[in-house]
Amino acid sequence: MNNALGSSVNAQGSSTSHVRRIDAAAYAAASFLALTVLLCNPLKAHAQDGPSQLVWGDVTQDYYTGEILTSDQIYLEDGGTYSLSIGVSKSAHVQIRDIEDGYTQNPIPAYGLLYFLPDPTHATERDFVVTIGGYSGTTTLAWNKPGIYELDTYKILGPVLNDRFPYWKSILHEFIGTTAYAQVDNPPYQTIRFTITDIQAQPKTSNILFIPGTESSRLYQNTGSGEQQVWEPAALSNQPGVQSLDLKSDGTSITPTYTKGNGAIDTVGYAPFGIPISVQNVYKTFLQQLAGLKASSTISDYLVFPYDWRMSPEDVVTKGTRYDDGVHHLDAALEALAATSQTGKVTIVAHSNGGLIAKALMNQLVQEGKSQLVDKIILVAVPQDGTPKTLAVLLHGDETGIPPFVVSQETTRALVENMPDAYDLLPSAAYFSKVVTPVVDLSAAPALRATAGFATSTITTASNLRTFLTGLGGRTQSKSSDVETPSVLSATLLTSADALHTDLDNWQPPAGVQVIQIAGWGVDTASGIVYSESVEPTCSFVLALCTVATTTRHAMNLTEDGDGTVVIPSAVATTSWETYYVDLDTNNHDHGLNLNHASILEAKPTQNLLNLLLSSSTELLPTYVTTTLPIPASNDKRMRLRVLSPVSLDAYDTLGNHTGVVPGQDPRSDILAIEENIPGSYYQRYGEGQYIGLPADGDYHVVLHGESTGTFTFQATPVSGGVAGTPVSFTDIPVTASSTALINVSASNPSSTTLALDVNGDGIIDTTIASSSQTTDPLAYTKLIKVGIAQMDIGNPVQRQLQAKFANVLFLLNRIDRWDDDDDDGRDTNRADKLNARIIKKLNKIETYIENEVGKPISRRIKDERITQLQAAAILGMIEELKVLLNTKQL
Repeated sequence: MNNALGSSVNAQGSSTSHVRRIDAAAYAAASFLALTVLLCNPLKAHAQDGPSQLVWGDVTQDYYTGEILTSDQIYLEDGGTYSLSIGVSKSAHVQIRDIEDGYTQNPIPAYGLLYFLPDPTHATERDFVVTIGGYSGTTTLAWNKPGIYELDTYKILGPVLNDRFPYWKSILHEFIGTTAYAQVDNPPYQTIRFTITDIQAQPKTSNILFIPGTESSRLYQNTGSGEQQVWEPAALSNQPGVQSLDLKSDGTSITPTYTKGNGAIDTVGYAPFGIPISVQNVYKTFLQQLAGLKASSTISDYLVFPYDWRMSPEDVVTKGTRYDDGVHHLDAALEALAATSQTGKVTIVAHSNGGLIAKALMNQLVQEGKSQLVDKIILVAVPQDGTPKTLAVLLHGDETGIPPFVVSQETTRALVENMPDAYDLLPSAAYFSKVVTPVVDLSAAPALRATAGFATSTITTASNLRTFLTGLGGRTQSKSSDVETPSVLSATLLTSADALHTDLDNWQPPAGVQVIQIAGWGVDTASGIVYSESVEPTCSFVLALCTVATTTRHAMNLTEDGDGTVVIPSAVATTSWETYYVDLDTNNHDHGLNLNHASILEAKPTQNLLNLLLSSSTELLPTYVTTTLPIPASNDKRMRLRVLSPVSLDAYDTLGNHTGVVPGQDPRSDILAIEENIPGSYYQRYGEGQYIGLPADGDYHVVLHGESTGTFTFQATPVSGGVAGTPVSFTDIPVTASSTALINVSASNPSSTTLALDVNGDGIIDTTIASSSQTTDPLAYTKLIKVGIAQMDIGNPVQRQLQAKFANVLFLLNRIDRWDDDDDDGRDTNRADKLNARIIKKLNKIETYIENEVGKPISRRIKDERITQLQAAAILGMIEELKVLLNTKQL
């Protein structure tokens, strides 16, 4: 197969070589001038080039303003099938998408060699068609016949005229040409394959109704100052807009709320002072795909139906949705869409919660005798039987909001407390008939298990889950600020959700309606909530005492069998429907992306699959799409990081890309912006736990910033072939609001992980913990306590006493016959007891000393004598941990 350059347009021909010749002297002079100018005006480097595209179609612009008036451009990419007009000439150019500039912005200039494949089974036999773009290639193209084409793409190394390069560089380009042409015999940057079909020969295609997912429609309210957008969050502070979405106990809205016809969220982002820092697409390019299908006459029309996602799917269908111009009804919208369709029917594409609405809509259409208006329903990442992640949202206010926003737990829990749709997304009875993995694990929380009235330690049935959620076993409602204690949910709303699932879980489509399931795979997804309990001290100046109480914490079990939100058994509710799996993990890894449940329709494999499904041609599936559930290979490795507060969690790769909360925000803010700039990474929050997932093919620098005085636990778990390995843990590390912990994580060698601790934030490392075993060794842990106390601002008298007391604990541990006489407890003289008992007695005396200091009135303290409640509680907590270590390792 020969690469060729030519200027022929439209005609298919044999491979012919065309090489542009340039005078050597002129070329050398121009090259020197170009080099000089470019050094003074360096072009931007691109470390993360994306996939190639052939852009075909015409654009008309306003001559004076440059505003685009009309556009019918189609973006042809690898694996796609496109119904186009044969024999019609339109503008054409080649580009490479730039991931670094936002993936779809500022494409990199390129040119390509187009080939036709007479026999796709012999890919090496290709007929050259034309050169597109570059210096001598064509800028227009007509497709002579349908079939399978391949495009070899090459980067243009010299400057060309576009938004990226100034005009003067393009003039210079006329002198030196495109230097890339000299390299045409080298392998292309990329080869993409796509299929062209004749739109005139294609069967008629139905119009499309798109129903978005939960939280993916913008919501508005009218206030005294006019209209306010209350969702998605518009400010990173104590956002009153989100709080105004709270509902009455019966699930109805307190404040009148509406959406708009263009309310589906295309792009969401954090842009302080107008500077975009973290911007993510939700439906942007998918909506462009719908517009392109209409522009190319593949479909006559489409409709996007935003709605108030707080409402039950059945209410959305039967009661309608309030828009800014009145109430819109989904069945009426579908009927109007069918009236203009080429087939007289509508194809429904539904994402996430939109799939439940689609089923409820079909029930409504059956009652109205109009189900024949639908020919196909495509369910994309739909939690048909609910999903365990919803438990964390309802019980603790965890992880809601659409990226890049995370709403505080307290605000979220108040929002979902009476939100019908949140209840509808809980695991249903049908879920438990397919999944044996517990959705709630109480094994390490005996006190919670007792108050919940459970004899068993796990919840694996719908009836037991209902008992736990509604408090029928004896659980009482927690305070709104106590987000770690699970909330008690509304029995009334739960009954309504059960009734919905009774209608929908066993739902079957009417005759003549095809249902297709698309599930995302490979992104860590919550499969169950795990509770644990620990005895933790709290101190009070008001009560002048310190107490210990059992504290409940929760974390999430994770599985690769999901898209980050919906687990596979719910997205694929039945084996009787046509099913496709999108391997988001591999697609993300190969293209440096972070696509998940919220953005699955932004994935090119999903969009290419939709094109095939609309044309009913799935003989050649797009890359990353399969009809069988992917199985993690043994070499499929990743790293999961988890930290329990009070610290922030940030990860950086070797290129400086960051995943975590956007720096510079107030961690106490009600709404925080996050970014996931490390390719293939994610950031999630569940309660006091923060989670980061990373590809296991690199080294990472992890930074933990203290947010208050206390202790934190960090864990790095390697995952290979879907199986979690032995975690590397650093447990109960002392920290203050000024502390910073630096951790180097090698994904290829997790055991080499080390932690460097700067307790007071002065930039000087106070101690380095070489391995996780050091935090389980009583001697090493005592030294860590001393380092932590040394950096606490607790006043000289208290500081001196505590340092002396723990120095004496170290003497005991080392069996050294010395004593620090600054310790006012007196010398340890009882040598008859075992060493463990002597040390624990000493620790009890230290606890008494701290409690006495906390209880002292301010008036009775000597100069500079002070200790805060948080400091006292943190030290007491570390003492309790040291006692546990002593009891497990008898000295």
